[in-house]
Amino acid sequence: MQELYSRHVGPDWGENLPDPKMWARIDSVFDAELWETHRTLKATLVNFARREAEAQRRRNSHSEELIEAAKTALDADTLTIGLLAACHLQAGQSAVHRYGALAAPPARSPSAGATHLRRQGASG
Repeated sequence: MQELYSRHVGPDWGENLPDPKMWARIDSVFDAELWETHRTLKATLVNFARREAEAQRRRNSHSEELIEAAKTALDADTLTIGLLAACHLQAGQSAVHRYGALAAPPARSPSAGATHLRRQGASG
């Protein structure tokens, strides 16, 4: 996104964040270019999250099934709403219980998926 901003808004965009005139230049970005940049960055983030989840599951000696599931976790074409684990842990409730009703298809909560996978792993 920084490259896109530098190209269209100017190389000094980071130093002028509060300037409304600078942000007016964002209108010069074609919607398709902005969307493609967003999709590319989201795919990069999903791949990173998958690698980290797989590595974490290996470190924690999870079943091979859960390790494999990490490789396909998340979907770059699905709206994903991330929730801070500490919030629902502090309240003593799972993310599924507190926020599950907020995520209507095609949205999903990564926490809800993880809870589902834990239940699957526990039941066989």
